[in-house]
Amino acid sequence: MQTLVDRGCGLDVHQATVVACLLQVGKDGRVQKQMRTKPPDRDSEVLTGMQGTLWIDQQTFQWVKVEAHVIRPVRIEGFLAQVEPGTRFEVEKRPVTTDIWMATHFSMKSNAKVMLLFPHRGEEDDLYFHYHKTENTDVSR
Repeated sequence: MQTLVDRGCGLDVHQATVVACLLQVGKDGRVQKQMRTKPPDRDSEVLTGMQGTLWIDQQTFQWVKVEAHVIRPVRIEGFLAQVEPGTRFEVEKRPVTTDIWMATHFSMKSNAKVMLLFPHRGEEDDLYFHYHKTENTDVSR
């Protein structure tokens, strides 16, 4: 088979990450693949060191729960902070109307280092309930 193009690249843009991929045919005829991943902002940077599970509602295809934990240290803003293994979070959602889903539970246990020296640990566990619709009060009129 004749090679028509010996290299190609692609960019896959998501909310949590941007993935660049380069494919090229080496001198030996084998395809070589290089990938680079970069989060689009500092808030998403910690996702590169996490893994977890996402539950999807079978009828609405809304996500209903996510659990994730840090699997390797991730630096945020250079030397300012580092999120460490042991950090974990969980978010649960439920429908508040037929087409709107809102968070009902958020919990997080954080394990980090500030300026790569000072340990910082924290915990948070929040419940959200009694959502209700409010009238839009436009103050620009």
